[in-house]
Amino acid sequence: ISLRENEIADVSPLVALANLERLSLNHNRISDLSPLAELPKLERVLLWTNQIGDVSPLADLLNLEWLILGNNNITDISPLVENTGIGEGDYVDIKGNPLSATACTEQIPALEEAGAQVSYDCQ
Repeated sequence: ISLRENEIADVSPLVALANLERLSLNHNRISDLSPLAELPKLERVLLWTNQIGDVSPLADLLNLEWLILGNNNITDISPLVENTGIGEGDYVDIKGNPLSATACTEQIPALEEAGAQVSYDCQ
């Protein structure tokens, strides 16, 4: 499903799509990702340029292969590190976020050590 550039703020109607594997919601007004936690088959999620600060609902999505979270309000990516499904051959883009020092010095290296390719910019 691609719902880019639609001023979407609420993704809770997507919960009914239990078999959803690919989702593009770039350039919307999304801040709450908790409904996505109910979509365990998600593989590719594009959320570039939203208002996301909390990525903890993604911690248990073990099928993620391609995760685009650039240009949001994310400081802590520890839920992504805790996601045991993110690893070899997976891609995570977190550019343009106000990442914490811990994200830059500990969490990003942990994702890379797990085998993920991470695109980021740290100060």
